[in-house]
Amino acid sequence: MIESTKVILAEDVCLDSTTNRISAFNLIESISTNTIPSIIPKIAFICFWERKPEDVASIHGIFTVSLNDEKILSHSVIVDFNENLMNRSIYRLNGIMIKKPGKMTFSVILENKASAKTEINIIVADGVDKSHAS
Repeated sequence: MIESTKVILAEDVCLDSTTNRISAFNLIESISTNTIPSIIPKIAFICFWERKPEDVASIHGIFTVSLNDEKILSHSVIVDFNENLMNRSIYRLNGIMIKKPGKMTFSVILENKASAKTEINIIVADGVDKSHAS
């Protein structure tokens, strides 16, 4: 069965074409903002997958980003292993609008129900007027 082995959330990633190594820049564990609404300029969600030789080499799924269980975006993806037993999928986003503080979730759910998921807290800095956050 195909399964996720780990996920990383970072500002950006780079894939070295010579060594095939991934470098992640500015890992993200939470986001603190001074204003609401706010924009995350860029963010990358990296999923590491493994499959067994008898599993399909390509599978469809849905990539979703939500804030406090409210879907911000969702689109179809394909995880393609080719002839490999491991896969690294990178999902880059530019300009995510944050309308309120809370828990932001990034996930990929494959059609076989395997999933890769991470959550971060969106925090408004102390002393900021939160009355506009709804």
